Amino acid sequence: MKMGTSRHSNLLSKNHKMPEIRYKLLPKQTEAWEHFESEEITELGYGGAAGGGKTQLGSILALFIALNYPGSRGGIARKELKDLRLTTLKTFFEIASGRFGLRPSKDYNYN
Repeated sequence: MKMGTSRHSNLLSKNHKMPEIRYKLLPKQTEAWEHFESEEITELGYGGAAGGGKTQLGSILALFIALNYPGSRGGIARKELKDLRLTTLKTFFEIASGRFGLRPSKDYNYN
């Protein structure tokens, strides 16, 4: 990933068959992404209250990793399955199909 010209606008550079995607991140999300890009950081945590962009940033990171490291696997979890289905997965799929243009069963599998 390369940073965009604006502090809050990041450029997600994905594999060659996918278009570049610009994504506007909140200031704290931008800070977390900068840590993600750091070669010194080996683990990254991102927490906070509702509405802080945790699901959005986590979805973008998960998709970025999956697209840049083919064959990688990941997991998304919530304390309650109901919350996972109603909020987290809804946001993830909206970002995957809307921003990244990915199609279920063709570009990714949901198990």
